[in-house]
Amino acid sequence: MQLSDGQWATLLEIAHYVNPDLRLLFKLFSVAVVRREHQGDMHLGKFESQSTPMIVVGKCPNSTGHQFYNPSTGAFVSSIDYKLQSNVTSGLFFGLKYQPGVFIYRIDESNTIFAPTYQLDSSVYIYTHSPPSLAKVIGIPTYRSPDIYIVLFPDGSISKYSSSVLNSAPSKSSSMTPSLLPSCI
Repeated sequence: MQLSDGQWATLLEIAHYVNPDLRLLFKLFSVAVVRREHQGDMHLGKFESQSTPMIVVGKCPNSTGHQFYNPSTGAFVSSIDYKLQSNVTSGLFFGLKYQPGVFIYRIDESNTIFAPTYQLDSSVYIYTHSPPSLAKVIGIPTYRSPDIYIVLFPDGSISKYSSSVLNSAPSKSSSMTPSLLPSCI
């Protein structure tokens, strides 16, 4: 952050008047290979893999090491013997998929919970052409664009539409065909 006198400072320097120790900075949620000597009660031999990939989740409060999360076992581990892998992201490495839907608002902006009308992977009709086109919702509205959905068409094309031109697709058991005419006709 640049100060009014043109100098640069971190938030830690501004709040506590101390410089950060650059040796202690690390990329949170990055992949690390953590050394292990035992697997259960069994001691690992010289020719067995003695490392496990895990996700860095913070500093260990009881030692100078870090805390790690192992997605395959669901366990948290503290260790000082690790190697950070800066060339790969944890989501890609472990096959984790980002789940949108958590929206954080300031208290003065809104205190309501945002609930999109159409959920991800739901089928909708786009009423901009005749006959309406069937599409799949792949992006839900955000705080900055609260009425825009991103849809995927069967031909692979992707578009953005307002919720005013979307309508839920009927279930597969229904034999009704979509129409632009009002339901009373």
